[in-house]
Amino acid sequence: MIHTISCSDGNDGCAAKGKAYINLASDPKYKGQIEDLRTSNWSPLFDNILKAIQEKVKLTFALAQKPSDPATVGVYLNDKKLDTGWTYNAADNTITLEPGSAGADDKIVVVYTRD
Repeated sequence: MIHTISCSDGNDGCAAKGKAYINLASDPKYKGQIEDLRTSNWSPLFDNILKAIQEKVKLTFALAQKPSDPATVGVYLNDKKLDTGWTYNAADNTITLEPGSAGADDKIVVVYTRD
């Protein structure tokens, strides 16, 4: 992902300096966000960047103890049980959520039985 905050128009030289960054962010393989440096509202840009990052990043959490039975592991997102979208890795005792399955303000709870 490549994002840019650059001048996208104008004849003052600013746009020429930002053109390379805009070209990179516009490339489909980078799927970047582009915002004009002169904008008065930065919220949409940062919301879009946050969403793009969350869609790419796996969320991995280490469990405090090993479950006595891995079949008892349950993951809840905002108090709703997830039947899919996560995996338990017994070797390193972690839960990993798939990219894009949870946001910055979501509440994640993992439950399991232990000895």
